[in-house]
Amino acid sequence: MPLGCPDVQRPKGMIGIGILAIGIGLLAIYLVFTNAMRPECFAGYCVGHDMKMGSTVIPFGTAFAIANLCLWLGFALAILGTGLAVLGDWKKVGRVKEPKSVETATCGKCGAGVPDDALRCPSCGVEFGS
Repeated sequence: MPLGCPDVQRPKGMIGIGILAIGIGLLAIYLVFTNAMRPECFAGYCVGHDMKMGSTVIPFGTAFAIANLCLWLGFALAILGTGLAVLGDWKKVGRVKEPKSVETATCGKCGAGVPDDALRCPSCGVEFGS
């Protein structure tokens, strides 16, 4: 069955698992950046190295900013994803459907309950006048 069918239901928490995976990926990028730009320290002074990826050189300040962005965004998404995976999708959390109250009348011919706005009795089929 195609995924667009209305009767196909996605397991609860799948959005949360996806967000969690993105968060973990960002934390992995943080580790790559921090390992590639290890600073050297001499006599109490630390000098950061530019990050080299193939023929591309990323300045130390830019690499440091990207690494910190990945760290904080990764943690935030991992926490959010874990919460959504545990609680289920946010559309389903906290919503309770109230049943509709339908006012009914009684059919004069058969005595069955009929909604007020019905034009015919569902049981015997008699038509109601306006």
